[in-house]
Amino acid sequence: MKSCWYVFWNVCLVFATFKTCSTLPESIETVYNSGPSEYRNIQAALKDLEDKLTAQFHFKVLELEEKYDKQMRKMKEAIVQHEIEIRRLKKVEELSKIEKEQAVKIQDDVEHLKLICNKWQTFFNESDSVSGQTDAVGSVIDHETPQRVRKDEQEQIYGDNRGKAKRLLLGTAAPTTESTVAFYVYLSHSETKIGPHHTLLFDYIETNVGNSYNKHTGAFIAPMRGVYLFSYTVFSERQGYGSFEIVVNSASRGSIFVENGGAQSVYTGSTGVAVLLLNQGDACTIRTHSTYASTGTIRSGKLMRTSFSGLIVGHMM
Repeated sequence: MKSCWYVFWNVCLVFATFKTCSTLPESIETVYNSGPSEYRNIQAALKDLEDKLTAQFHFKVLELEEKYDKQMRKMKEAIVQHEIEIRRLKKVEELSKIEKEQAVKIQDDVEHLKLICNKWQTFFNESDSVSGQTDAVGSVIDHETPQRVRKDEQEQIYGDNRGKAKRLLLGTAAPTTESTVAFYVYLSHSETKIGPHHTLLFDYIETNVGNSYNKHTGAFIAPMRGVYLFSYTVFSERQGYGSFEIVVNSASRGSIFVENGGAQSVYTGSTGVAVLLLNQGDACTIRTHSTYASTGTIRSGKLMRTSFSGLIVGHMM
């Protein structure tokens, strides 16, 4: 009985083994056949994932670009606003500077006006005093000898007051007499490379009563018609020579000649004197001859002065 069961179990084992071996090729084939499909599914899933990631990446990039563009626009707008503010501040600074300069100028003008007002006040005070004295003198004259009061005397009194007012306003000194005219000027340095028709500009003014000599033009302008006495002296250095004229309105009215052919440090000079009748406004100058070619150096220093002087000796109507 036991042996029968043993045989039965062996037969069952063999049958099961055979059955398993017969179905194995079918399972392998199923797995083999199903493999490419799964691979394709995986590939498709990966492709979808890649597309999604790419789309998300591009979207993120666009989002960041838009964000940074907005920030850049804001920065540019801020820079423009800062530049506008800087220009405004510079304009304010310039206006402030101009206002300060104008304030200083206004202050100077105010001080000047105060000075003028003070001078006017002084003038009025002096005029009141002179007017009182004139009235007192006039009453005495009217009481004693009315014929002695003349209109020209009154005009002289008031004319003096007007002249005083003008001097107070302009800050000029009181004149001496109307006919006083005199000047003395000389060169403060030597002049080289002189040629024909060269006007000497006597730049140092020692005396200029009447302010008729102009050192910038070298001309004496006659303030009135009259007889004038002029003197001019010219020194020349070694190997120098030339002819010098006293000229009135471009017309020669006298001349001197200077020549120095001596040794080194030896100087010679010449002096000319002229008495001329000048009309008011005539210009008198000293110049080299208009055609003669002068040469050398005109000497003027502490030991000798090349000079020009003149004065009125007679007033003529």
